[in-house]
Amino acid sequence: MTPRRKIQLTCLLMAAAIFGVDYMTPLGVACGVVYVAVVVVALWSPQRLDVINVASICTTLVFLDLSFSARRGDLWQDLANRFLAIFAIWVTAMLGMRRKRAEERLELLNTTLERRVAERTETAEQRARQLAQSITELEHSNLELQRFAYVASHDLQEPLRMITGFCDLLQRRYQNQFDERASQWIGFVVEGGRRMQTLVQDLLNYTRIDYQARPFEPTDCGAVLQEALANLRSSIEDLDASVTHDPLPTLNADSSQLLQVFQNLIGNAIKFHGDEPPHVHVSAEPQDDGWKFSVRDNGLGIEAEFAERIFEIFKRLHGRDRYPGSGIGLAICKRVIERHGGHIWVEPGETCGSVFYFTIPARNGHE
Repeated sequence: MTPRRKIQLTCLLMAAAIFGVDYMTPLGVACGVVYVAVVVVALWSPQRLDVINVASICTTLVFLDLSFSARRGDLWQDLANRFLAIFAIWVTAMLGMRRKRAEERLELLNTTLERRVAERTETAEQRARQLAQSITELEHSNLELQRFAYVASHDLQEPLRMITGFCDLLQRRYQNQFDERASQWIGFVVEGGRRMQTLVQDLLNYTRIDYQARPFEPTDCGAVLQEALANLRSSIEDLDASVTHDPLPTLNADSSQLLQVFQNLIGNAIKFHGDEPPHVHVSAEPQDDGWKFSVRDNGLGIEAEFAERIFEIFKRLHGRDRYPGSGIGLAICKRVIERHGGHIWVEPGETCGSVFYFTIPARNGHE
C-alpha cells in the first residue's frame, strides 16, 4: 500500500469513529475540533486534492450528525455549533493547503536552484579543465618555441661566421683589384654579417634565460656587481665613468643571470651618457617580501612614453650609427627579473638621467 493510500484510509477511519461518537453523544461545536485533526492528517498526503476530499467528507458527516441531533434538542443552537465546526474544518484545510503550496513552491525553487548550481558547477569545472589544458598546451608550445629559437640561433652561428670570415678575407686580399663601388658593397656585406652575428648571439642569450637556467642558490649581490664592473672596465676607463654602490644583500638567485642584469643596466647607463662623465650608483633596500634594487645614472634620461617600450626585444630609441647594440639588453633584464618572481621598471631621475628599479622576492617562483 502506498503512503497516500494509508493516509486516505486513516482519515476515513478517524472520520467514521468521530461520526459514531458524535451520533451516540452529540459533541456540538467540539466535533469541529476533532474533525480538524482528520484534516491535519490529510495534509500529510502529497496531493492537495486529498485535503479537499477529506474536508468535504468531514463537512458531510457534520451535517448528518446535525440531522440526528436536531431531533434531540434545540435546533438553532445545534445549527450554530455545527456551522462553527464546519468553519474550523475549512479554515484548517485552507491554511494547510496554503502552507503546503508554499512548501511545494519552496521545494521547487530549491530543486531549480540546485539544478542551476550543479549546471554552473559542471560548466565551471569544464572551463577549468579547458583552461588547464590550454595552459599546458601553451607551456608546451612556449617550450618548443624556446628550443627552436635556441637551436636556430645556435645553428646560425657557424654559417654566419663563415660568410663574415670569407667576405672579410675577400676584402683584405683583393681590395686593390675591385673598384670603389665593389669594395663598398663588400664592406656592406661584412658589416651586415657582423651585425647579424650580434643579433643571433643576443637572441641566443635571450633564449638561454629559460632553456639553460641554473637553480637558485644563495648569491652575494656585491660579488656579482664586482664581476660586472670587471667586465665593463674598458668602457668605464674609456669614458672616465664612476660607479658607486651601497652594501648589497645576499639572496637566492641565479648568479649568472643576475650578472647579466647588472652588466646591462650599468653598461647602458655608461653608454647613454650626457656631457658630463657618467656616474652610476647601485643600491638596494629591504621590503616586506624581498629586496628592491635601483641603478641611478646622470645620463640622457628616458621619456615617460617610452618607459614600457624599452623593455621590448630589439627595441631601440637611438640610431645604431650613434649608439651600437641590438636593443635586447633590457629585454633580457626583464626576462631574468620575471624568472626570479620580480618586476623591473624605469623612472626619471630627480634632476637628470634615469633610475632603473627591479625587485627580487625573498621566495622566487620560477626556479
